[in-house]
Amino acid sequence: MDWDNARRVREPIAWILLIIATVGIALGIWTLAGLPGGPSIGDGVVQTRALLAVNYFSGVYPALLPVLAVLLVAFAGGLTRRAGQLITAAAGVQALAVGLAVVSLVIESQGGEQPAGPHAPAGAVSETTQISNWTYISQGSAIALVAAGLILILAILRSPAVRAVAGSLPAARRP
Repeated sequence: MDWDNARRVREPIAWILLIIATVGIALGIWTLAGLPGGPSIGDGVVQTRALLAVNYFSGVYPALLPVLAVLLVAFAGGLTRRAGQLITAAAGVQALAVGLAVVSLVIESQGGEQPAGPHAPAGAVSETTQISNWTYISQGSAIALVAAGLILILAILRSPAVRAVAGSLPAARRP
């Protein structure tokens, strides 16, 4: 069986997977910022927007697609020519996802009264959003999944084989 065609498309497919993950993160930023026309801005309350946005940062796409992209260029038929660039980009995408997910989790955990959003009942000046502890546990485990993927990608990036192909990456520290 001829695997040359499959090997040739590994890198473009990996970049497409990385772009899909990045689009999801961009949608989360859009939601968190509450910009008009965003995917879902809730009632305009920052805590509600953060509750919605954390799912974009810690969902399946930012958790698994960068890891799958790295596995394609690193292990499915040997390293590609630009594997170092893609692996570095994947690490950046996942680091951004972890950071924004943690920020969103902190924002949504801020209790207390928030100014009433545009969809609040007439005369309402403020509203209180209560979030279950199970929500925090669920979102924390999703963030941990993205962080685990980031750790795996960084370990692959630091491997001698990837460093030899990349050439321009900084030297690894010795323990």
